[in-house]
Amino acid sequence: MKFDMNITFIGGLFPEKNIDFFRVHSKGIFQYAADVMQKNIIEGLENNNQKINIITVPFLGDFPKSYDLQYVNEERFLENKKPIHQLGFKNIKFFNEISKYKALKQAIKKQFIVEQNPVDAIVIYGVFSYFLKITTFIKQVLPNVKICLIIPDLPHLMGGNNNSLHIKLYNAYAKKIVDHNIKNVDSYIYLSKYMDEYFKIKKPFDIIEGIYNASEEIITEIKESLPTVFYSGTLALRYGIVSLLEAFSSIENENIRLWICGAGDGEEKVREYAKKDSRIIFKGQLDRSEILKLQRRATLLINPRDGKDEFTKYSFPSKTIEYLSSGTPTVLYKLKGIPDEYYHYCYVCDEEGIMGLKNTIVKILNISKEERERMGIRAKDFIINNKNETVQSLKIINLISRLL
Repeated sequence: MKFDMNITFIGGLFPEKNIDFFRVHSKGIFQYAADVMQKNIIEGLENNNQKINIITVPFLGDFPKSYDLQYVNEERFLENKKPIHQLGFKNIKFFNEISKYKALKQAIKKQFIVEQNPVDAIVIYGVFSYFLKITTFIKQVLPNVKICLIIPDLPHLMGGNNNSLHIKLYNAYAKKIVDHNIKNVDSYIYLSKYMDEYFKIKKPFDIIEGIYNASEEIITEIKESLPTVFYSGTLALRYGIVSLLEAFSSIENENIRLWICGAGDGEEKVREYAKKDSRIIFKGQLDRSEILKLQRRATLLINPRDGKDEFTKYSFPSKTIEYLSSGTPTVLYKLKGIPDEYYHYCYVCDEEGIMGLKNTIVKILNISKEERERMGIRAKDFIINNKNETVQSLKIINLISRLL
C-alpha cells in the first residue's frame, strides 16, 4: 500500500481567480454545489498528505443559452500552492464535448509525456462522455496509473426532458461511451450505495455522500425575529418547490416568512407566489457566502424533495450537509439516497402531500426554541466530526492505495 501519492484531479471546478468571471457570464443555474464538492475533496486529499495536481474543464453551461462566451481560455497557474491547468475549449453547444476531449488529450500528453510530471493515480469527477473517453487514452500512455472515478449522479436521471428526441439520442450516445470505456476505471466513489446496484461493476468502491469543509470560516448570525423557513438550491419543479410554496401559503399565520434562493425551471412559480403572498420572499441566485449567512439567520431549513422519483435513490442532496452543518434545525423527507444515520439529526416529514408538508412545518415551528436549538447543535457536531473533508477523502486514498 502506498499513502504518499502524486494524484492528479480531473474535474470541472472553478479556480478561485476566475469564479467571479464565470459567474458573471453564466445564465441561470451556476454549479456551486459541484464546485464546493470538488474543492472539499481536494482539500481533504491534501490534509492526508497527498500531492495534488489539478486539471479542470469548468462545468459551465453551453453557449449561447447558458453562457454568453463562445470560448473558455486555457491557463496554467498556482493557486494555494497547487498547480492548476484550466483547459481551453470551444463552448458552443454540440461542439463543446469534442473540444473538451481534445483539450484533455493535449493536457495529458503535455503534462505526463512531454514534461514527465509524476503521477500515481488520477481521480476523475463526473460521468461525462469526454471524461470517460479520456480514460482509454490515459491507459494507453500511462498503463500503470490507477483511475478512480467519482460518480456524483446519473446524468440521464438528473434533469431535462427525457422524452425529447435530442435528449434520448444524447443519452444513448452517452451510454455507449460509458459502456465502452468503463473498463479502464480501477475504482469508484459513489454518492449512494444504490449506484453500485445500478452499474453492477465488480470493482472496488466506497461511498462519499457529501463533505463538510472544516476549514471554512465560522459564520455567526443573529436569528430573525420572525419565524423564518428557508430553502436554497436548484428551483427545479421535480424537486418539490411548488409543494413547498403551496404548503407554506396554506399556513394561516401572518408572522412567519419563507425565504427562497436559487434558479431553475421553477423560478417563475416562485415569483408568482411571492407576488400573491407577501410572506414569501424570493432572493434570487446569491453568492454561496450570502446563502450560508441566511441559513444561520433562519429558524428552519427545508428540502421539499420527496422520495417518489427513481432518481432520489441515486443522489444525495448536497444541501443536506450544508443545512445540517449550519446549526439551524432542518426538515427533510426520507430519501433512499440519504443514509439512515442522518435522520437522527433532523426533523422528518413523514406525511404525504401538501397538507403533510404544511403540518410538519407548523409542528416544528411550535416546538420550543430550546429544543430546536438542541437539534441544530447535535446535527452540526455530527457533520463536523464525521463528514469533514479529511475523514471523507481518506476513503479515496485507501481505495487507491490498495491497488498500487
